[in-house]
Amino acid sequence: MRFLYVHIPFCVEKCNYCDFVSDSASLEQREAYLQSLIKEAALHQGDKSEEGLLTIYFGGGTPSLLSAAHLELLLDAFQKYFGFAKRMEITLEANPETVSLRYLRNVRSLDINRLSLGGQAFQDHHLKAMGRIHKSEDITTAVETAREAGFDNINVDLMYGLPRQTMAEWQESLERTSRLPITHISTYGLKLSPSTLWGKWLEEGKLTLPEDDLNADMQLYAMEYLEKAGFPRYEIANFAKGSYACRHNTAYWLRKDYLGLGLNASSLLYGNLRTKNEKDIDRYRSKVAGREYPWAEKEVLTEEQIREEELFLPLRLIWGLDTAAFAEKYGIEYFTQKKGQMVKLFDAGLLTVEEGQLKLTDKGVLLNNEVLAALI
Repeated sequence: MRFLYVHIPFCVEKCNYCDFVSDSASLEQREAYLQSLIKEAALHQGDKSEEGLLTIYFGGGTPSLLSAAHLELLLDAFQKYFGFAKRMEITLEANPETVSLRYLRNVRSLDINRLSLGGQAFQDHHLKAMGRIHKSEDITTAVETAREAGFDNINVDLMYGLPRQTMAEWQESLERTSRLPITHISTYGLKLSPSTLWGKWLEEGKLTLPEDDLNADMQLYAMEYLEKAGFPRYEIANFAKGSYACRHNTAYWLRKDYLGLGLNASSLLYGNLRTKNEKDIDRYRSKVAGREYPWAEKEVLTEEQIREEELFLPLRLIWGLDTAAFAEKYGIEYFTQKKGQMVKLFDAGLLTVEEGQLKLTDKGVLLNNEVLAALI
């Protein structure tokens, strides 16, 4: 196991669309949670690789609500239990309003070398409607501050499909983001859970979302525009300059083992075990205190499930699936069995093969869920 995700469930306020496990907490509660994370990490020290961790990803929530001292405490524990590789990618998610020059300099001094900012939109009325605390100008300021603090690997998240969002506004957000001194852009289509405020409003008819055709046009425009702006797509929703593709997230699509620590965090261990942690803080802390894995869900994958994951996960990446390697491992019979479905997908312009790599076309990216469902 060389890839580590750490869930930090703290936020100043919960956004209207968010269904991640997050909440406000006192300093005492936060420090108690950090101790639980360290205890959970200790349970997994037998899963360490001799070469050490390649990536650590602090996600949330708002991980930048942790002090540099808190982050240092966690990193020291992870180095103790898992070891560190020489060239690591360590990502900290942050909201633009939570970062100062002093804070980011302290964070950068800990060898945290990748910053991921939740920008979401460059229109203040959308940010306010979403429940975001920052304003559009804070995104630019945060990026400039991060650069001054020594970060040269910076991501900005953007969201499309927002209520009343127009194509012109989406284009503005993309253009303003691409002009910033950053290396990576992630674009996400809004998806609402009934448990969120916006989800409830949608069910009650109080919220109107863009039509599916407009959402598809927004996604397609992002793919075309960002390619021209120097951010080629490498995954369905992710775009990066040069060699700045996120190493941590790419490991998910390449189906590498990874460990998730914290509330509701997911893991893939030993190639066939998928787990999800408790999302109730009391149950999580109680299990960890008792030296028990804090799993709420545990599934041992069958050979068929593993084969399906090894087929569809790489298709999310621009490089696609190595058909020869897949056939050598599982036999050509799989593609023979799926011949009818695959012919339809090729005829519909959703799939293509280039130099032995099975790939989604741009049209296929827009309909990726349907394509993957047909393949498995």
